[in-house]
Amino acid sequence: MDPRVDARDEDIGLAGHLTKTAPLGGRLKLRVDDFRVEEVGGAPPRDDAGPYVCARIELTNWETNRFVQAASDRLRISRKKVHFSGTKDKRGVTAQLFTFEAPLPEVEALGRVPGVHVVEAYRCSSEAQLGDHDANAFDIVVRDLAGEPASLRMVVEETWEQARALGGFPNYYGPQRFGAMRATTHRVGERMLRGDFRGAVHAYLGAAPLGLGPDDARAWEEALRAQRYADLLHLCRVDQGFERTLLHRLIERPDDWINALLGLPKNLQVLFVYAYQSFLFNLIVSRRIAKGLPLHAVEGDLVAPIERGRFQEEWVRAESRNLARVNDEIRRGRAVVTALLPGTEAPEASGVLGEIERGVLSEHQVTRSDFVVPEHLDWSSKGSRRAIAVRPGAFSFEVADDGLHPGKRLARFRFRLPRGAYATSVLREFVKSPRLADYA
Repeated sequence: MDPRVDARDEDIGLAGHLTKTAPLGGRLKLRVDDFRVEEVGGAPPRDDAGPYVCARIELTNWETNRFVQAASDRLRISRKKVHFSGTKDKRGVTAQLFTFEAPLPEVEALGRVPGVHVVEAYRCSSEAQLGDHDANAFDIVVRDLAGEPASLRMVVEETWEQARALGGFPNYYGPQRFGAMRATTHRVGERMLRGDFRGAVHAYLGAAPLGLGPDDARAWEEALRAQRYADLLHLCRVDQGFERTLLHRLIERPDDWINALLGLPKNLQVLFVYAYQSFLFNLIVSRRIAKGLPLHAVEGDLVAPIERGRFQEEWVRAESRNLARVNDEIRRGRAVVTALLPGTEAPEASGVLGEIERGVLSEHQVTRSDFVVPEHLDWSSKGSRRAIAVRPGAFSFEVADDGLHPGKRLARFRFRLPRGAYATSVLREFVKSPRLADYA
């Protein structure tokens, strides 16, 4: 394993598992089409006189931000005129909703780009916004499984039943939130929040890109330490557009770290801060589970209602007088227990979860005021809370022979999750590998 990508659970705030079943083992995404996800719902209605084009596009091995950059270049429009409902990782086949302020025939012609299939396109009168879709439908193959089909099926069934009995699966942020195998985006965000913008730039550039040989990898690390950005630019792959933009800005204006970061897409800049909040959230939920607390409510928890399948930011504190009623709402799928995504205004729990939340923030020397970035206020965050559990819908699985690995098996999982939940966090309870590379 390349040490540049050998990140583990603890690097993104995870520890242990909710279920106590044997590990299924195996690896995800050994082939690009082993991981398929389709956004469900949220498409704007057709309006032939509308100023935008809505397109449902199937992308193969395209990270969302990289596709948006490539599409804006091809359409000769600003990135600001391309909108999407959800951000997806690169390795996989993703069916996503986009809107473009561009002519319909030119959007349809994006299908000529390798790895891009325009499923449908039509004119509409509103732009896509993040979170417009209702859910994501997954079809995921886990390969390289050792064991007989019957024993593998038993592991899956027992894990599923245990998780159901315990209130669902932990709603962790998955490796994709943190840069997949490299687990670096939250380190960028942490440095931004602490005003260490040089550190943020260097954390983003990080270790040598994958694909470089040992000599070039050492040259990359030496050039980064010495701040020889022209040398880094020479080593960049052609497809590393964001890194190249950042390096061009550093070459033009050395030591202007904020200007360099502003060369990245706005949603990616904000994602760095979100990723640090996500890391702290993962730590909080991991420690709740380690204390043996359930995923349903205990006294002191802050519970949020679910209306029409959507999380509502209306906090109800679980107390002895309402605990039974609150947990009945949770069992019915009409409410969820939440944990902290820290920020300037996010409310904190009381009771045991409140102690955990305060302990994590204290351990990492984080205060509310840290989430105000005076040098660039767009990087500030009010924070929020997030459901600690997720219950997959339409769950099914099958076990078969793995054609890539003679004598081994594969398991195919199909299920739906609400937007914002990670399939890899569900599958983590089955696979039980500490290596992020097995999921990414």
